[in-house]
Amino acid sequence: MAKAQGVEVKASCADVVVVIGVDEVPASSHVLSIASPVFRSMLSATSGCAEARTRRLSVNICSREDFELFYCLLMPLTGRQVSITSKNVDSLLKIAEYYQTKPLRDECVVLLQDPPPSVKRLIQAVQYNM
Repeated sequence: MAKAQGVEVKASCADVVVVIGVDEVPASSHVLSIASPVFRSMLSATSGCAEARTRRLSVNICSREDFELFYCLLMPLTGRQVSITSKNVDSLLKIAEYYQTKPLRDECVVLLQDPPPSVKRLIQAVQYNM
């Protein structure tokens, strides 16, 4: 069961396992595939990817906590119960960019446009074509 900012996402509709280091997070392939062309490609029966056969997705670009927040934001009902904040926007932008979840990426970009300019934000703007 994923949990972020006090919101729990039940594992009852889970049909894949996301492996993050030694942790395993149950997830819905449908939610992941609708939100991300990367996940859709990995999970497609015709892709030939190991993930499609094993139903296990290895994620090594973020922590379990960051992935659970990302996943909660993708969920239709819990997505609006959690927030993108100045504390999590950097990790969410990285995950959203990697998995090509454009609406979530765009939300992160909007939030990043408010803080005062800094070298870190300038580098980030170039890196993510903001």
